[in-house]
Amino acid sequence: MTESRAFPALLTAFASVLIMRFVFIFLDLERIQFALQPEYTYDVPRVREVIASVLLPADDVPDTTTTPKLERPSCLQYNSEEWLKGPRFGNIREGITDEMTRRMLVDVDHLLDAPHHLLGQSMCMKDSRFVTRTDETDINDAEAVRIWAVRLSYLAFHYHQNRLAQREAKVRSTCTAAELEQHDIGPFDFECSRDAKYAIFDLAGIGIGANIRGGAAVALMMGLLRDRIVLFINKAPAEASVFSKASWPLVSCDRGDHQCFFFPSSPCVLTIDDLNSAWIMPKHDSRMFLTREGLLPEEHKDDRIIRVVSLFQPFPATPKPVMEKLSKLAHEIIDQLPDTDPRIAILRKAADSIAVLDADREGYHYAASTHKVAHAAAIYAMRPNPIAYEQLHNILDEVVPEDLNVEASIGLPIRASDKCLKESECLSFDEHMQVVDDLWQANKHESDVDPTIVFTTESKSVLADQLAYVNNTDRQTKFRHTFKFVTNTKDVTPDTGLLKMAHRFGGADEVMLSAMSSLMFQMKPRYSIGNCCSNFHILLADYLYSGCGSASSNTFMCLQEHPNPLLRVCCGWRGNCQKEKQAALEALAQNKTSITDAPAA
Repeated sequence: MTESRAFPALLTAFASVLIMRFVFIFLDLERIQFALQPEYTYDVPRVREVIASVLLPADDVPDTTTTPKLERPSCLQYNSEEWLKGPRFGNIREGITDEMTRRMLVDVDHLLDAPHHLLGQSMCMKDSRFVTRTDETDINDAEAVRIWAVRLSYLAFHYHQNRLAQREAKVRSTCTAAELEQHDIGPFDFECSRDAKYAIFDLAGIGIGANIRGGAAVALMMGLLRDRIVLFINKAPAEASVFSKASWPLVSCDRGDHQCFFFPSSPCVLTIDDLNSAWIMPKHDSRMFLTREGLLPEEHKDDRIIRVVSLFQPFPATPKPVMEKLSKLAHEIIDQLPDTDPRIAILRKAADSIAVLDADREGYHYAASTHKVAHAAAIYAMRPNPIAYEQLHNILDEVVPEDLNVEASIGLPIRASDKCLKESECLSFDEHMQVVDDLWQANKHESDVDPTIVFTTESKSVLADQLAYVNNTDRQTKFRHTFKFVTNTKDVTPDTGLLKMAHRFGGADEVMLSAMSSLMFQMKPRYSIGNCCSNFHILLADYLYSGCGSASSNTFMCLQEHPNPLLRVCCGWRGNCQKEKQAALEALAQNKTSITDAPAA
């Protein structure tokens, strides 16, 4: 009996010792934890929670209830709770298919296997060399090498902007529609990586040519250089308090930004909290970032999200580090191919050429006129969204005659209206026709075929003058050739190149569709005439120089380089142009006088 009574007492004493040892361990936990590192890591709050539940009465235990983890299917295994709970500022959803997502994201490690799918998302003609001739192998064909360099740069921008979504995209395809709807996830919404860095840009209320060439293209180059995903956001949701609530003036859809007409620049989507955490760059720092190779203040260089005030001016020369990084990415894309691929030699040569700045354009050398990297960035930025893509090609199918001979056609986009106020001199319609007549005479190569003029304009008065010309045979007989016209009958002719004024002609989206369909329409001809005081016209030249036209090649003549000074157009910012033009006119007059006064033989 004595032993049986002693045992519980002994057990109680032993338990007391254990509890005291446990308390001692807790009180000296930090010393023990330090001594055991790095092999073990203690969860100090959890240890305290356990001890408190042992030592304290139940009523005195602190409330340690935590929010239960969000239930998620395996197809969302790579997404954080913060991102799934949102709210997020997602990408557009209309028209984006599973097949499109697979080609853009899942197959990002095989970009050269079937590149025409990605290249065909651009506004380049479906039958263009840029889209279709992806089997070219002749390393001695300089034009083929250059077009491959533009393609590779375009694919490198795609790789940079999309690669971080690949892991999610591979498992996302197993999600049901109900699972995605439950979390309000769109078909092109991906978290990418919580470590990814971003540069957010807005676009301005200036012309689309200036927006793209001096804004979006520059943004993509700087984002790539500093390894930041570039997003174009103007009108952010109301909860994103640090962002503007003003729409991009060139569009009118509810979203109010680049995606009203163009494809998302990246599948990577931020939460509203992410947007509110962005460092809003002052104008001075934005200028340094855009013009000094992505330079950021030391205290902000590691910020995850920066909001850049867009400044619109094309680079006079593409920064060397941008070209070198793109060249390196291009070689990495080529590395995906087997060594037996017959394109390897021309691809390597093209990738090397990306790191070399192109020579200046002959004649009138405007900003970035020959810069393949800048051209690739512009082509990437201007990929139409699926709805706009279908609308554009429906218009082209309607307005382009089936029997159009693109090899015997001349593009004549006439930029007039507000461009003539101070930015440029402007020719009359008959003077434009003289330029066309001279161009065909110089390039017809003994052909007896009279050319077709692909004619577009934003000016109602110029359109009226063209119709008057067609109906007046006396005006036509002044020229050596007879011309047939095809026009974009869907053009709304808003009498301005500033699409933000489009509310007078319906919605801005309709005017954007009109302008972009005219841009694509002008990619059909073999020869083109443009006013290179206009960013819209030189944007067209960029596309054509990159192999985006339907013809075998394209000859683009700026009115600024016409050999006849009477037909040579001066831009408002070229101070010496008028003096040079006047001197040429005086020399021409003197030459005519000398010929007239010369004695007969």
